Amino acid sequence: MNQSSPNSLLNVDGDSPPPAIGFHVDERTLLLLSTFRAFLDHESRILDDSRRLWEWFALLTPDITYSVPVRLSRERRSRFGEFSPKARHMQEDHASLRMRIERLDTEHAWAEEPPSRLRRVVSGVEILNQTGSGEYEVASSFLLFRGRDRLEPDLLAGQRHDRLRFDGKNVLLARRTIYLEHTVLPTANLGIFL
Repeated sequence: MNQSSPNSLLNVDGDSPPPAIGFHVDERTLLLLSTFRAFLDHESRILDDSRRLWEWFALLTPDITYSVPVRLSRERRSRFGEFSPKARHMQEDHASLRMRIERLDTEHAWAEEPPSRLRRVVSGVEILNQTGSGEYEVASSFLLFRGRDRLEPDLLAGQRHDRLRFDGKNVLLARRTIYLEHTVLPTANLGIFL
């Protein structure tokens, strides 16, 4: 059989495609995935505009945890993980996130004066697990452009592992752990939200 032929995907008899193998998603999962992608896209638009941080805060649950563990350089065969079990670039809860936003609303937030020009792309959204009634573990990858008054912009990349709460109508962020691809941060500070 010629590999370049359109019939190369057909059975030996040439009358039917081979049996389906690989990835399968049911309709309920597709609907949830679509909902979570829409939530993450909406959240991205809000976070890209520093004047809308209170809108983002309204998307958080009161028991939110927000963490950015430090990535470590390890040999391939190391028995230790890629991320420090204790060191964090950020470790926040509802109260500390509120304080960060309140501070960014003042003229004393020098790290963000003038505000960074942000643009993020979120992709690779995947539901990893349903952890409880209406709670879902969702992973996504991101690339974040951060422009300042310097010539070279910052680019941050990583993966986010979120716990989203969905009651059938509203989605809220209950936990976010951000695994940056960088062992050395390519930005002067983390005065922004990832």
